[in-house]
Amino acid sequence: MRANKQIKKQKGFTLIELMLVVLIIGILSGVTLSVINIKGIQSKSRDARRVGDLKKMQTALELYYSDYRGYPMKSTWENVNDSLSVLSLAIVPSYISKMPLDPLEGKATPDSNCYGGVSAHGYYYITPDCVGTGCLAGRYILGAVVEIETSASDNLCSQLTNCLQGYISNCNCGGNYCYAVENPL
Repeated sequence: MRANKQIKKQKGFTLIELMLVVLIIGILSGVTLSVINIKGIQSKSRDARRVGDLKKMQTALELYYSDYRGYPMKSTWENVNDSLSVLSLAIVPSYISKMPLDPLEGKATPDSNCYGGVSAHGYYYITPDCVGTGCLAGRYILGAVVEIETSASDNLCSQLTNCLQGYISNCNCGGNYCYAVENPL
């Protein structure tokens, strides 16, 4: 009888197969990262935060209005986070615990046509001239400069009733990145 020789077959991958798999994974991850657009997602996230912050301040302003029958008066654009901001002094801490801070506060904006030509991110506030006893305002605009143009498309400052109807004469907010809210009435 002949002796059967068994050939032992080693299990595993060859070096070429491993390199091919690593190459394919590298190509797929590169394509995925280029499609995801991380910077765009971060910008949208910051814009969503700005919208939420404006809604919080708007709620605080309406609570102030219900107590005083008017809004804090400021006839020129102001950054609400300045130390002597009329709005901040009026609503903090009674109506809002602290003023929200823009995620990119003080950094250059994509559009300097917002809020009287500001060149930095922040939250901005304006009212018409004061009316009635105590010099309170009957209307306001509260805005922020967004990073993505489409974030402001529904609430462009220049399209608000207070600007279109001339209630606030120095709106100065014609840029495409100017998201704003106004008094509800």
